[in-house]
Amino acid sequence: MTKHRVVVTDKRQERLPDWAASYVALITRMRQQGMLDEIAERLRVPRQGGYSDIDIVMFLLCFLCSGLQSQKEFGDRSKPYRVQLAALADRKQLPAPSSTSRYLGSASTEQVQPFVDWLLLSGVDATLLAHEYAGWRDSRGKLWSVFDWDPSVLTMRRRGLPDKESLPEASRRSAAAEPGYSGRKRGEVQLCRSIITHAGTAQPVGLMVQPGNGHFRQLCTHAADAVRRAADEAGLARRRTVMRADGIGGCVPFIRICQQAGVRYLARLSRYRWLEADAVTQLVEAGCFEQVVDSGSGPVREALDLGWVRIHADRRSQTRDAQPYEPVRARVIVTRFKPSEQHSYHQAGRRIGEYCYEMFVTDLDADSWPAAEAVALYFGRAGCENYYAQLNREHNLDQLFSQQPAGQLLVSALALWLFGEQARLGRQLDDGAQPVDRAQKPRQPASSRRAHLGRNRSQADAEISGPDTYEGADILKADQIEEVLERFDDGWRWDRSIQGFVCWRDQPLTARKIRRSRLVFSPTRTACRGCPFRQPDSDGHPVCTESTNPDFRKEVSVKLDDADFERIELDKLKELRPSPKIQLHIEPITTDGGPWHMAPPSLFPARWRRAFRRACQDVEVEVELHDSADSPPPVRPIAEIRQRRRLSWEQRHRRGALRGKTVELTVRGGDDLKQFFSTLDPSSDSHVIEIAS
Repeated sequence: MTKHRVVVTDKRQERLPDWAASYVALITRMRQQGMLDEIAERLRVPRQGGYSDIDIVMFLLCFLCSGLQSQKEFGDRSKPYRVQLAALADRKQLPAPSSTSRYLGSASTEQVQPFVDWLLLSGVDATLLAHEYAGWRDSRGKLWSVFDWDPSVLTMRRRGLPDKESLPEASRRSAAAEPGYSGRKRGEVQLCRSIITHAGTAQPVGLMVQPGNGHFRQLCTHAADAVRRAADEAGLARRRTVMRADGIGGCVPFIRICQQAGVRYLARLSRYRWLEADAVTQLVEAGCFEQVVDSGSGPVREALDLGWVRIHADRRSQTRDAQPYEPVRARVIVTRFKPSEQHSYHQAGRRIGEYCYEMFVTDLDADSWPAAEAVALYFGRAGCENYYAQLNREHNLDQLFSQQPAGQLLVSALALWLFGEQARLGRQLDDGAQPVDRAQKPRQPASSRRAHLGRNRSQADAEISGPDTYEGADILKADQIEEVLERFDDGWRWDRSIQGFVCWRDQPLTARKIRRSRLVFSPTRTACRGCPFRQPDSDGHPVCTESTNPDFRKEVSVKLDDADFERIELDKLKELRPSPKIQLHIEPITTDGGPWHMAPPSLFPARWRRAFRRACQDVEVEVELHDSADSPPPVRPIAEIRQRRRLSWEQRHRRGALRGKTVELTVRGGDDLKQFFSTLDPSSDSHVIEIAS
């Protein structure tokens, strides 16, 4: 077995690069805890020859510790020190960047995802998650644990490839990526990255990477399971564990999955059509809004509890068994603010009059989390966004390391784990970075708000109906209407109230646009999905179209003459488009909540990471290898070699192991790092620690 000796001295020797100090401290700790052997057991990617899995992990950790953006640049700079850096982990040599790239390209998600789940969960500090300053306190002073879920995309551009008979068939390395909605980012294909972190300590607890925009139900289920596992590991009560998400969580599948996992939820809701209902309008106009306490950097928001509402799922949403989701009962909160002249446009919400309205959905108790406090808790997601920005600055997490989902997953998971491990090591080195006890501030006296409660707060059935009946002459002539109806035999009809056609499925087709002197009628975007009249069957029913495009939308056009253009006002016709009737049964909330404003966490993980980086500054590290009397490796039978049998996992790992050497690690300077090495267990058989002044 390889012997290790750590010597802290003032003698100047040839040393490793400056960035190697953090890698040395990290690997030394991992070897002491037996984590290197655990990684070799859990991460297994079958390959024909090449470096072992643990070698690739050591290369990636060393690359992430270096702070360089390019693996190729890191390979060039670390080439003279590959043997010394690998010897710290009992390995012969670090792989080259090309070997690492081939490994990342050959891995599959089924092989990497279990290892990633274990890695991030093993890095969770249970005592830190359960710390009294790591949670959020509600209006009653009780402690809650909050986790953030925020999927994002990594886009890739695809250049045009020449297509000639003299060239071989073109193949792309990004074949595993898929098209999808990329938002503000540019790219033809993309990967979706889903990260789950603990809001109070910035510790990652889950990660998943999928092509395109990802499979929503799988991403959501994985996120909820990661929150559940982390809460159980830290001994947190699930009834006081909240998963926070942006607009992607404002749907019935997200709510159902959180309920099945036993965790609470808080997300945006984009069903702004509800604000047009008369009963909802009365509640908003007569309700008592409470100002949301914020940092003062954005608009001043006011919040109001709309009540408990039954939310129905979209028709396209289905469970794992391909069944429609049942309606859910959720609490809906409405906020409003007056946009300033500088920020008249707001990305979220809907502008109605002088106010911009936003909606949120949750199952938090109104007695513990009044509307204003729940909204303040949601906008605490700004810390999550800052956390991701810091990750991108320090470890280039927004960079594309591999065009394969599994390869990108592995590198991103190691970066997240390293980010949290640096905070945990810094916490040991800097006892002064302690949390600050932030006292909760009292809310406005309840009597000043209770006077407004009860006004129009009885149970209400809100219904959003279609427009009034159209009065006036038809926009089309009788012969134009008959011409269209003759195309579809019996079943289609002209509806004068909407000035449009109604198809066999009773879907309205209204005037949408004028194209090349023709007035075009079409239904809503999703009206034709799942229509039985799209394909013929044995019943012999009429066929509207044979298109297989899932986003197909039927269009009917009528030719117009000059007189038609003068009397048709398309803007007025848009007001006649029917809206689906929405039934809302609102259960009012009459509780006023507790006497305190909510209090955010007061831990400082960033200060701990800075403490670790400071400890690694001005430190000189030198590694020397000396021959030692070690047992020779077992000889492989000649029959296995001649028959080219597959190597076992143990044989693959042993092939790159360092044998017959004593590793001497010399550290000079850095009093904090000396203290760190002095805390390591000297009784381990794998190395000997000697600290000299």
